[in-house]
Order: sequence, then structure tokens, then C-alpha cells
Amino acid sequence: MELFDYTVHELIEKLEKQEITSEEIVRSYYDRIKEKEETLRNDEYIVKMMKEKGMNDFGGMSLDELEERIAKNKEYLKTAKSPQKESLSDDDVKRIQDKIKTQSETSKPKSSLPQKTEIKEQGNSNRLAVKENIQAHILEFYDDPQDFIDTMDNMSHLSSDWKRGEEIAKGGTYLLYNQDMADFLDELKINPKGKKFSEDKAYEMYTSLIGRESANLYKRLKNKK
Repeated sequence: MELFDYTVHELIEKLEKQEITSEEIVRSYYDRIKEKEETLRNDEYIVKMMKEKGMNDFGGMSLDELEERIAKNKEYLKTAKSPQKESLSDDDVKRIQDKIKTQSETSKPKSSLPQKTEIKEQGNSNRLAVKENIQAHILEFYDDPQDFIDTMDNMSHLSSDWKRGEEIAKGGTYLLYNQDMADFLDELKINPKGKKFSEDKAYEMYTSLIGRESANLYKRLKNKK
């Protein structure tokens, strides 16, 4: 028995028991629709040919039988892309949506790119989060991670990846104003005892951190390829 033969409520039950996945349901209906569409195209061609040549049967099927099958397949295709074999309550719809969302999130591969997170506590205990936030900050200024790699490659005259990243920051690719740099550093909560960065100190610290994490990010992305 194919998945498209089950009722909607039977499919919900199978989803909840994890006997099937939402992807398997979609694939089953997709394959069925393609099969029906192909049969419909063939039947319509045959019927047209039969009428032109005055034939009453073809391949063991009469003209009336073929036309009846065409009508049934057309009716099936009208509703097949949104199968509703039984009426669904709002709760049923929500259960399906929640189940599909859960399965999708579970099966979806985790992004290997750095992600920004809110840093709530001050101090050195957030080193990993700080590194991730700085790397995510860098990538915000590029349409694609490859653009960042290309920019670093174009600075190959410098002796180290850290220096390349630092020079890119000093060249104005990222934040331009010292106050914006200070605000960004304050969000990282890396200054001891919650002190704020002055504009004078912010430039030096910002470009240095960008240089360091550019080197780490460059290596990370190159290893991923």
C-alpha cells in the first residue's frame, strides 16, 4: 500500500509514531502526480489519434474507456497537489504543521558558519561566544563567505592571515567610526568589570580582534571546502 492510498488521519498517526517522514509523504504524492500526468498525456494523444483515424479501440481499450480514464485522471490532478481525503480540523492542521516543522529542524544540517548570540555576562567565560560573534560580524559585510576568502587572498602580500584581516579592517571594510567600534566591543562584554571602551582604545582593539578572527575564520572556511 502506497502512502498516497492512506487517509490524512492515517498519515498523521504514522507521522506521530515516526513510522514515516514528511519528506516521504511529499515524495509519494509527487511520484503519483507525475505518473498520472504521464498517463493523461499518453491517453489524450491516443484518443486524438483514434478520432482522426476513426478507430474504436486501441490496445484493448475502447474510446469510451480511454475518455473515462482521462476524465478521472483530470479530476484526480485537480485535488492531488493538496490531498484532502477527509476534512481536517484546525487542530489536525496544526499537528501536521508542527510535526513537519520538528522533523525538518531535526534533519536539517547545522550551519557551519558562525552565528551571533547575545552575550549576557561580563568576563572571560564567554570566549567562544565572543569569537563566534566577531566572525559572524565579519561575514555580515559580505554577500557570500567566498567573497571574504577572495578578499583575504587578495592581501597575500602581507605576512600572515592576522595581518591581512587587520589591514582589511583598517581599510574601512567593516565599521568606520570609532564610536561604532566601541559600541560593538561593549556588546561583546570583554572589558573587565563592565567598563566601557573609549573611542581612543576602541580602534586599536577592534582592528586587532578583527585581524585575529579573520585569520580563524579564513582557516575555518578554507578547511570546509
